[in-house]
Amino acid sequence: IAGYFKPWLNEMADNDRAFHPFDMASDFNGLVRAKRIEASFFNKGISDSFLQDNAGKLENSLQTAFPEPQPRFMQLLIDIADRCTEKLGPVSRELTQA
Repeated sequence: IAGYFKPWLNEMADNDRAFHPFDMASDFNGLVRAKRIEASFFNKGISDSFLQDNAGKLENSLQTAFPEPQPRFMQLLIDIADRCTEKLGPVSRELTQA
């Protein structure tokens, strides 16, 4: 599946009616073209350490509710996505050129 996602995104970006929401060459903070996450010395935005720290904390808190590893992993992905969405903040639903 992973080998198909990037080519599909590239194909959509190259269409006459292009759809190019992601900058796949950027880091996590610049992934969404219409909204860059501002990072500073004290706030690195969405970084490897942000993901690792949050995954570790969340995984520990999910042990009781999800004793089986597969459901726990799926819930972990959902919760990490929520934390990243919080960092991203509101995104305009209008089509923009970024």
